[in-house]
Amino acid sequence: MFKSIDGREHGIFYISSIKKDATNNSLIFYLMNGGNIKEQYGSADEMDNTFQEFMDKGLFVEVEDRVFNIIHFSTVDKADMGSDYLVHIVVRTGETIIAKFDNDVDRDALYDSIVNSNWGGGGGAPTSSGGKLIQKPTFDDFPSTGDTKNCYVAKDTDKLYYWDATTKEYVEISGGSGDAVLTEQIISNVTVGAANAGSVFKKDMSFTDFAKKILTKDVAPSITAATFKDKGTNNAVGIREKGVTVSGVDFAVTISAGTMDRSKLKEVNFYVGSTKVKTIAVNTNNNYSFSYTGNITNNTTVKAELVYDGTKTSTKSATYEFIYARFFGKTNVDLDSFNISTFLASATKIVVKSNGYTGTIDLNDERFVYAYPASYADLKSIKDGNGFEQIDGYTPQIITISYPTNSDSVQYKVYTLDDPATGTGFKQIYS
Repeated sequence: MFKSIDGREHGIFYISSIKKDATNNSLIFYLMNGGNIKEQYGSADEMDNTFQEFMDKGLFVEVEDRVFNIIHFSTVDKADMGSDYLVHIVVRTGETIIAKFDNDVDRDALYDSIVNSNWGGGGGAPTSSGGKLIQKPTFDDFPSTGDTKNCYVAKDTDKLYYWDATTKEYVEISGGSGDAVLTEQIISNVTVGAANAGSVFKKDMSFTDFAKKILTKDVAPSITAATFKDKGTNNAVGIREKGVTVSGVDFAVTISAGTMDRSKLKEVNFYVGSTKVKTIAVNTNNNYSFSYTGNITNNTTVKAELVYDGTKTSTKSATYEFIYARFFGKTNVDLDSFNISTFLASATKIVVKSNGYTGTIDLNDERFVYAYPASYADLKSIKDGNGFEQIDGYTPQIITISYPTNSDSVQYKVYTLDDPATGTGFKQIYS
């Protein structure tokens, strides 16, 4: 069960693959936990002889430029692709191996050597010279007495064990350099790191996994950045004037998998209102975009949504809000519902959601006029450029207007200066 490598004893089941490094007569042993050990030999023959020792154990098959321990293979299938004949292997860790041949005879020889092995994939009947891989849901489901020829896997922890005939116990195959494990089950009574109070840490959980749980916090996948703009412009979604049509939206988002396995990220969806207008499957990219070409004329929320881990979501959104504008200008007549359209056509338009404004204008025997939707509060102050209060010099009134862009009938508060003035650069501060 063990082999001396670089001065230490390592379980052969723990070795996932071996590669020759002929440049300096070395073998590279790749371990189940992702590490590797490199051992140099005195000659090429010594290297080859050690290599062959492993091959003779019936556990290893050669694929491309490496040999792999078939005990770690979870599925094997073969296929034809044009003039190529393939063997497709999936390892228990999720790694994929593809062996390519130019004929089906060599391809089938490799395939048969794997599937007919006494060790691969947990199948095959035990023989006098070999055993099989026994997979059980948990360690507690193992037979009360094991077989020294077999290797056992607890599927809930993905740990490998062998039966020690001397101690009459199952021993984890860690090769002498693997991760330490918990020797008993622990139920946490505090919240720490990514583990909530009540979390169960099972016996034989690796110390690395245990440390990750208590020393780190899970970071959920998310949309880390998002922009929503009028199509073909740099104008961000937001306040727009009533009666104006927005001709499309450009969506752009950046996503992050956080600490979750990226394979659990499903898709990015884009919405206009409650309607999903585009779905893009998540791939290796973090940036996704889409251009919506429909028209928007009413209050509408646009949204980007990342779907992960089944139905969980992370969203970013922005809202178009269409409002009536404010107007600042001048007049030389008393305004009413009949003539105010003339004022509106010449006035400065301000599309901002408030009733405050600072404006400068020239007058020639004319009066200031400031008008805004009557739904906003009354002005509390009107000051000139020197900071002097002017509100008592204005007369406010309510006038129903026909809104210039869509002909809506809207009530406006109209503040008009009582006395005409003449001069340049008059400043008024409305609040």
